Amino acid sequence: MKKHLAVIIPVFNEARNVIPLAERLGATLKAARISYHLYFVDDHSTDTTVNEIEKLTTGRPISLLTKKGKQGKAFSILEAVAQTNESYLAMIDADLQYPPEAIPAMLKIAKARGVCVARRQDNQESPIRKGVSKSFQWLFGKVLHGLDCDVQSGLKVFKREIIQNVPQDVVTPWTLDIPLLTTALNMGYSIGQVEITFAKRNAGQSKIKFFSSISEIGGQAIKHKFIGAQPVTIAPLSPKINLDIHEIFK
Repeated sequence: MKKHLAVIIPVFNEARNVIPLAERLGATLKAARISYHLYFVDDHSTDTTVNEIEKLTTGRPISLLTKKGKQGKAFSILEAVAQTNESYLAMIDADLQYPPEAIPAMLKIAKARGVCVARRQDNQESPIRKGVSKSFQWLFGKVLHGLDCDVQSGLKVFKREIIQNVPQDVVTPWTLDIPLLTTALNMGYSIGQVEITFAKRNAGQSKIKFFSSISEIGGQAIKHKFIGAQPVTIAPLSPKINLDIHEIFK
């Protein structure tokens, strides 16, 4: 049976987080009666992350994917998308700062609007990082691209066809989010949000070099703005839909 939701989890040295994350995801999605598959994408970890994920794969809807292409979270997500066939996709960071329990509500919104973004509230990061993040969201998201949402949130749920139409030439290791959201708008979808509590990292260290990543993301956001909207692929009507239309006009 085709699974309904693919949850893509990019990982690099997250050995202490993958099992509690998988357990919370599984419990949440089963309770909500959502058919799902978890895809952990390992970006060549040097700790025991792979071993921990392998413990989870037997008898569970969980797969371990080994990164083949360029390093970076955005490329991990794109590689995983190519190996899935679920109708809806969720991406979530592995550090447990984002609550998996928000996904069922986000999936309902994504079905209605195309995309749902987790909006970080009660942010437990340092005041400096919170300030830079909010400034980035306002300048590069809202002012530059008209995106009134938490653009760099690490928890999003969206329809498969949206990410399939993201222009690849504007994606770098940390810059998938704005192209994903602008593509959704270009395709006629809208963006919903669910407020979440953004917790402290569960274990391990952040892999983001914060200020260099902000520079990379900001630069690509400007580039993406001036490239403009890209053509999108519209799927043909299914035979059933064609039949229904013919019946209407008989």
